[in-house]
Amino acid sequence: MNMIKSVNYLPKPLDNFMIQWHITERCNLSCKHCYQDNSYLNNELDFDGLCKILNQYIVLLKLWKVTGGIHVTGGEPFIRKDFFQLLEKFHENRSLFYYLIMTNGLFINKKTVRKLKEFPPRTIQISLEGMQETNDSIRGKGTFKRITKSLKLLSKENIHTIVSFTSNKKNYKDYPELIKLCEKIGVDYVWSDRMIACGKGAEIKSQMLEPCEVREFYKGVHKISEYMKRQKSKTGIGMHRGLYFLLTGDSSYICHAGKNFLIVMPNGDVFPCRRMPIKVGNAMERSLTEIWYSNNFLWKFRNVNNIPPICSSCKHWDNCFGGSRCVTNSYFGTPFAPDPQCWLAFKKLPNENDKSLVLKKESKDIKIDERAIQIQDNSPPIKEYLEIKNGKFYYTTPSKTYELEPPTKNKLAKTESGNRFIVLNSLDMDLNKLANELTENKPEVVLISLRIQDASSQKIEMLTRFLHHLKEKKINFKLTRPIPQCILKSHYHMFVKNFGMPQSCRECLELFMLDNDNIRLCKKADASGPHLKYMASRNQIHEYFSLFEASEQNPICKKCSHSMRKSCYGNCPD
Repeated sequence: MNMIKSVNYLPKPLDNFMIQWHITERCNLSCKHCYQDNSYLNNELDFDGLCKILNQYIVLLKLWKVTGGIHVTGGEPFIRKDFFQLLEKFHENRSLFYYLIMTNGLFINKKTVRKLKEFPPRTIQISLEGMQETNDSIRGKGTFKRITKSLKLLSKENIHTIVSFTSNKKNYKDYPELIKLCEKIGVDYVWSDRMIACGKGAEIKSQMLEPCEVREFYKGVHKISEYMKRQKSKTGIGMHRGLYFLLTGDSSYICHAGKNFLIVMPNGDVFPCRRMPIKVGNAMERSLTEIWYSNNFLWKFRNVNNIPPICSSCKHWDNCFGGSRCVTNSYFGTPFAPDPQCWLAFKKLPNENDKSLVLKKESKDIKIDERAIQIQDNSPPIKEYLEIKNGKFYYTTPSKTYELEPPTKNKLAKTESGNRFIVLNSLDMDLNKLANELTENKPEVVLISLRIQDASSQKIEMLTRFLHHLKEKKINFKLTRPIPQCILKSHYHMFVKNFGMPQSCRECLELFMLDNDNIRLCKKADASGPHLKYMASRNQIHEYFSLFEASEQNPICKKCSHSMRKSCYGNCPD
């Protein structure tokens, strides 16, 4: 078995996968709306720890065969003395991912600009919360002049800049004037988001915009954006955020959290979104790959059929999937509720304790890659699986876990340890001798992996007699993988009925294997997936197997009448 090189049929980002990396929570400002709460203030990794997470990220990008992007921030990232050392590491891997810096701008000077040009980021994002009086009331006295000075320096040095703006009741009317100022300075892009009532922001929850105010705000931004496009302004206006599409008529915005975006905190904790602080793992304890595929919350969060009641009848659901989930989570205490600032759903901010708005039951319908293909699955929970840990084989049932001898690959190995995992790549070995050996030693369990590519009727008869012998001698054996009907011919249904042979990938015990932090698959050299014991039930992976079976079948199998009647899936052997 080789380490898997890609994932072709399990949930993964289609184009790119980004992480927002908070390398520190130390900051030289204390903004009133900040979503951080200083819980990581004295808990950050050293440089070696950062490198370990970076290597995990690179492994994941190569596994998925997608491009990446690191949004490095804090706190204030320039506070770390090893920050430029980390940027150098990013620069060395620039063919795999881009990187941008999110900063408050107060450390930007001629010296830092010279160093930035050695390891140039795609862009530098700096926050402004309005014009001078408004901004300084939120970010601190004197910050407006210092930030605009930094922006002018970056523009002069032709470093791409973004200004971000967090809207609330006290500042959202400043935004049009701020856009004009940014255009005058030469800022490349300006975008706005809504205030999140978490961290320090929870103290000013009353400043959240009402739904009608969000609509008014977005409408004005759209009008300014269209005007600046006509004027061919250098400065772009960002509107690719939750709910904007309801006014612009442009493409929808679907929250990226947990789908092609994760957050890494200063100590390695992982969140779906920084403004939705739900811990799904720690990258120093489990790799990013294992966190992605093993965390139950991420599976539920990615299931787009988990529709809040009020959204279920909305015609925009497929273009929205609930708006900004971080806003929802901070307001209702769960991301499985409607966006409280959606003006189609609410005339004013709803009661945050209204349980009727919250999803009560997780849906069992799954959608493939957030598209419209739905598959209903009522299959039972997973009860048995085969895995590798530290080079040893284990077979787990609801009642017991068995350690197995390594696969014998058609060799009659000794059986002192009892339990066996036998791989039959052909039927040329002496099955009678093997049957006698197993009868004499009588192990607790025998797993038999049939990997035969073809066989004569005589060989199939020999295999049938071998399995009947084991059954008569009450030897506990299990066939671990399916064999196509074209190989077993008339014996196929008997193998399924009498010997419990799996019929598809969904029943194959060998599908997933875990070796330390590396996810491996014994079936295909170009696919992988999560360890089965982390799955609550087969409906979590049913859709992906179905997609795999439809796309990966041998062309001959697709035309086979057995395959068309769904009586044989034709996926094994390789």
